Amino acid sequence: MAVFRVIKDKENPYVMLNKYFVYDGRLSLKAKGLMSYFLSRPDNWEFYSLEIEKNCKDGEKAIRTAIKELETNGYIERLLKRDSNGKLIGGYDYTIYEIPQNIKSDETTCTKEEPKRQNAYSAKCLSGETPIRRNGGLLNNDIKLNKERERDSHFEAIKLCQYVEEVTSMPGILNLAAVKISIMKHGYKHTKLAIEKAIALNKCSMQYINGILQTWMKEGYPKEDKKEQQTKTNSCAHKEFDFGGDIL
Repeated sequence: MAVFRVIKDKENPYVMLNKYFVYDGRLSLKAKGLMSYFLSRPDNWEFYSLEIEKNCKDGEKAIRTAIKELETNGYIERLLKRDSNGKLIGGYDYTIYEIPQNIKSDETTCTKEEPKRQNAYSAKCLSGETPIRRNGGLLNNDIKLNKERERDSHFEAIKLCQYVEEVTSMPGILNLAAVKISIMKHGYKHTKLAIEKAIALNKCSMQYINGILQTWMKEGYPKEDKKEQQTKTNSCAHKEFDFGGDIL
């Protein structure tokens, strides 16, 4: 078997990357290369297709295919563009994540210990260890469930954002992607409770909402009191709100 040795150039600056995507077996080498390029740039860097084409030999079609692959696997999220008032202005904004958003925070793409099954084979996982992979049928079911959960969370996030806009009369005050992440991590019911509490306290920002959810996760989630929450929501319908920045 051939041996590949890496000769590193220590004179040039290095780029520190989260290696999660490197060992993600769902991605092609082309998609991994594009992901490396994205993460090599500073935060909030604006990418243009022409810029990417100048730094590689792939054409626009190949780049779009790689972007679509990263989007399908949760590394890129595409959202409709809005102006400062929340009005749709056409086009899309793309958000790039180091960790795919369609995978639960407490799971990986493989397990360290798993019973052997017939026709199973070993493969490298994200941690670099060699686990036993599940058979194709079960793996496909897991992928299907993850996709269904991601889709449901997306629609639930839209529902919550619309709810907040109706209550506060302020369009686009919550980041849809941030709300979706909170739903996937804490559940729809608890995320809605946290949003209602933030509205009642005139602190309707994702930073404050995430702080509430993190506290509940440590101390225990509250039980929903529909009458109490309805009273809080109605009491703040005509208040002025402190809208902080949408921080994940």
